[in-house]
Amino acid sequence: MVMMDIDQGKYFSLNHSATAIWEHLEKPLTIEELCDVLSDEYAVDMAQCQKEVEEHLVEMVIKGLVLVVKDSETA
Repeated sequence: MVMMDIDQGKYFSLNHSATAIWEHLEKPLTIEELCDVLSDEYAVDMAQCQKEVEEHLVEMVIKGLVLVVKDSETA
């Protein structure tokens, strides 16, 4: 998947794993909830899933593609 941030004038290319994560972030999810879904879809070990999801999310946050919201902010 390739995305463009018009405000930054940059393109972002997401690999298969990052694309799967992105597609599930339509609504706010915890890392645990996201890994529950992904581990079911891709038969991946939960510990490995959490490690990889956290790595991808850190990169997405750094690039300004996603926001981290505390539980109290979602209510």
